[in-house]
Amino acid sequence: LFSCKKANDIKPSEKKVAVTFNVSDFKQSVAEIEEISSVNTATSNKATPLKNLIKELWYVVYDSEGKEINRIMQSFSQKDFGCIADSLPPGNYTVVITGTVSNIGINSRYDFEEDIVIKLPLGEAYFEQVRGPDIFPDAEDSFFKKFALTVGSEEIEQSVSLDRIVGKLEINIQDAIPANAAYIAVELPNE
Repeated sequence: LFSCKKANDIKPSEKKVAVTFNVSDFKQSVAEIEEISSVNTATSNKATPLKNLIKELWYVVYDSEGKEINRIMQSFSQKDFGCIADSLPPGNYTVVITGTVSNIGINSRYDFEEDIVIKLPLGEAYFEQVRGPDIFPDAEDSFFKKFALTVGSEEIEQSVSLDRIVGKLEINIQDAIPANAAYIAVELPNE
């Protein structure tokens, strides 16, 4: 005599809720170095189009335990660039959106022995420039936003403004450099 026990761990498919993120264009302030301390800095309220600064946009969403649920990559050539549409079951999530001018690898690594891509949990998340022997240019700009998201029964549409997370420093040495100088070091304290 055989009998089967009904498994209670099978959940009926949860209803998913539409979530849409509109990654906005950028407003920027520009100032010459010598003007930073003065009140005459040049400010532009004109928004810079997103595709002028970012060529790849990545969206990755994690559940409350830090497990990756979904990822979407957009290229600046796509018609809907900057509008990320997904659907998620009700719950608590962490959303990470990055944008760069060059190709990046985001939160995954390739296992050559198993021939699979391993997606890392939120606690190990990172992104890096994809490089070969000078195949891709250096990332000049990188933008990032990480935020908590609670999905209920209502659709969500939210604007997101990414933060620039890199800077560029130009140093013009106007004094004569001593002939016996082996190198010039510049240090910036990490604040």
